[in-house]
Amino acid sequence: MGDISFEGYHAVFQDLRARAARADSEAERLREVQRDLMRVFDEVGNPLGDDQYGAALHGGHHKRQQGLRDAFTSCIREVEQLRDGLRENVKNYENAEHLRGG
Repeated sequence: MGDISFEGYHAVFQDLRARAARADSEAERLREVQRDLMRVFDEVGNPLGDDQYGAALHGGHHKRQQGLRDAFTSCIREVEQLRDGLRENVKNYENAEHLRGG
């Protein structure tokens, strides 16, 4: 991603861009997995049954489903923030290079 030389730190823009693209791809893959999982939950419905016990347990089941959805959403957001940070670093390093005359 970069190397330390006598002139200071040198960023390899191509590597930073590649890592940002990889993070973007990972975020999309996580979104796909989340959609698939939620679709399965919707298809299965209440796997605990429709009697009073199943209905009583369904609330906890629904909370676990929501917890999974929220965890995926949080993870996706973190990967997207990483991607955005890498892209911003590329811009900053490129601007510094241009100011330096490189």
